Amino acid sequence: MSFKSLFFIGLFSFFIGLCIYAPAQMMGIILNQISNGRLSLADTEGSFWLGNAHLLMNSDNQLINTSQLTETIDVGRVSWDTQTMQLLVGKFAVSLTLNQGTPFWITVDSSRVQIEHAAFNLPANIVSILIPTLKPAQLGGHLDVRCDNFSLTQQEILGQLNIDWSQASSSLGNINPLGNYHANLNGNGAGLSIQLNTVSTGPLLLSGNGSWDPSDGLHFEGTAEAGAEEKQQLQALLRVMGNEIIVGSGKYQLRF
Repeated sequence: MSFKSLFFIGLFSFFIGLCIYAPAQMMGIILNQISNGRLSLADTEGSFWLGNAHLLMNSDNQLINTSQLTETIDVGRVSWDTQTMQLLVGKFAVSLTLNQGTPFWITVDSSRVQIEHAAFNLPANIVSILIPTLKPAQLGGHLDVRCDNFSLTQQEILGQLNIDWSQASSSLGNINPLGNYHANLNGNGAGLSIQLNTVSTGPLLLSGNGSWDPSDGLHFEGTAEAGAEEKQQLQALLRVMGNEIIVGSGKYQLRF
């Protein structure tokens, strides 16, 4: 066998070995690229094909004062199982498990990101990253996210996300929990339509409608209303959320 043949066999073997033993950090690099820096990984274990790490959500510097440091929140532990054979047909497909939820699928090809059969929970403090004006409220509780089939391309967003915010809380008041709330995010082609409702009567009632699209971002209008006995205790929180519609009413306008 010629030296040239041995060289190419050795080079091919090297790349095969590199793929097989690709470190878990490679998954973090791909995630960072797909999310434009909004998501990253820390404390990675395993390999690119089978591993786990802490999933971090990072604030968008375009949405915050440039003098502020980028905020990062640990969303929880994520594990992945990459499907090797899908790479042969030009797709990146991975089974994910987040915070000990049920496994769900994310598939990425040259034109689409698709999420299937997802059900997982997230800490509610990620709201301060998604809506920076609410950061002083220091919101808490749990967000339960569910979707059957959700897809994004450069031209359209399709599918539905259902988010339940349970045991909602805030450090600005001594009344906790505040209530339970449900948000429906519906892909309508160009963007998302958003509807927020209070699930059960509690100290704080929230409702509203809005939209989100990649070019204009988030636009949301609604109301936050305190019960008659809780107006005073929740005043600091309500003032962070918006302006009182009628003085003394305890009803505030939400506008993001």
